Amino acid sequence: MARAHPVDRAAAIAFRRLPRHMKVFRDGWGAGLAEWVPLGSLHNEPENLAITWGPAVLRDDVVSRHGSFVSHAEHLPEVAREGHLLFVQPPEGHDRLVVLMAAWNDHGYATREEIARRLTRRGIASVIPENPFYGRRRVWANQAIRTVVDFALMTQGAVNEARSLLLTFTDEAPILGVAGYSMGGSLAAMVAATAPQPVRTAPLAASYSPAPVFVHGAISGAIAWDALGPDGPDKLFQVLATADVRDFPAPPLADRAVLVGAESDGYVPRDATEAIHHHWPGSEMRWVDAGHATLLVRRKDLLAEAIADAMV
Repeated sequence: MARAHPVDRAAAIAFRRLPRHMKVFRDGWGAGLAEWVPLGSLHNEPENLAITWGPAVLRDDVVSRHGSFVSHAEHLPEVAREGHLLFVQPPEGHDRLVVLMAAWNDHGYATREEIARRLTRRGIASVIPENPFYGRRRVWANQAIRTVVDFALMTQGAVNEARSLLLTFTDEAPILGVAGYSMGGSLAAMVAATAPQPVRTAPLAASYSPAPVFVHGAISGAIAWDALGPDGPDKLFQVLATADVRDFPAPPLADRAVLVGAESDGYVPRDATEAIHHHWPGSEMRWVDAGHATLLVRRKDLLAEAIADAMV
């Protein structure tokens, strides 16, 4: 991994100092892990979702409304079965719609809504779903992901729900897409490769798999390794590697895909991002002089531009 940005290095130190109750996988592997491996398995076919909508709100020339639905991912804990989303659109209408997937620890809409608002200026609407186990779908207090099984359920649930959202919104716009940052970008890549119809995609600061991110990146310091046993790192890499974008064929519109990577990313190894690019013929790879955190915090205009370019 290239030398990490100072902000990413500071985050890695902070992760290592987290109290145990905040550590990821603090309760170990979880019950029935074998049932959910490979993590990239798709246990549900996409289905139309019956979305219950709240009132539309116009603010700063952007229309937004909240929606809720019952997830078809039956493996989820009961408290996580009700899904939530924010729909953001320009008031004058739109001809493109993108699903924005959640990054790691993204428990609300705020960060993605900032990007969505930028996209409205380009005539693009956004659907911002909450991941299972996150936000109002949180199962546990403190650390949302206590076991590796929790992570498997979240990953599979998020991918399956996004595929269903794309099916549900098929008639909402002639051009559909999926994008996301970090973990959200990896999920977006998996969704694009398995969507019920050809969709545009922009994986941003994404890895082909969570394996190198959790074992070799900054977030490794947040993991309760003692709970995973003496062979924890090797076994975790093997388990997480079963969620791999390269296990799926390149999406039909791979030549429209735009990928963005941070030159000094301390979370996602450079070759983990390039692996998606190499697997998708004709995709565009853009590198930015930034770290993982600073790319998201300071360069939202650039990220929105990449998504918009992929949606042409």
